[in-house]
Amino acid sequence: PIARFDQTLSSLTPGLRLLRARSFLALGRVDAATEDLEAGIRWLEGQRAGMKNAALQASVFDEGAAVFDEMVALQLDRRHDPERALYFIERSRGRQLAEALMAGAGRSKSAMLSARLAPLSPQALRRELPSGVALVYYATESDRLVAWVLTRQGSQMRERALSSRLLESQVV
Repeated sequence: PIARFDQTLSSLTPGLRLLRARSFLALGRVDAATEDLEAGIRWLEGQRAGMKNAALQASVFDEGAAVFDEMVALQLDRRHDPERALYFIERSRGRQLAEALMAGAGRSKSAMLSARLAPLSPQALRRELPSGVALVYYATESDRLVAWVLTRQGSQMRERALSSRLLESQVV
């Protein structure tokens, strides 16, 4: 079982969780896949939080990016939950700034900042937006561009089939 690797060879945890989640998805076991991906993400976040070196933190998340990507795709394609997908995108990106700010703080301030600087859920973010302001958030998947528009009143998500390679060439 993967739990054994969690204790002895924990650096393999995210990759093993990703592989097993993909197997579960192939079998139609979406809940089991979700659990494995969440476990892999928790491991990544736990490892990254304990590292003081920003470059090493980024490296851990770069290696685990596929776990987040798979979770985002699962939320969009299987669960049809674009707000939850956005939350995982924000979790994958949003911790670096918070951790950089906490690195210079003392232990007690660090705990306080950690709670305040954690990525907001889309619902919480919408509540913080001033009236009349819209936040547009873009994310690229390998085969599409996804955009969210968040306002205090709600959110909308749109997708456009577009390979990351084509998007990169258009940006250049």
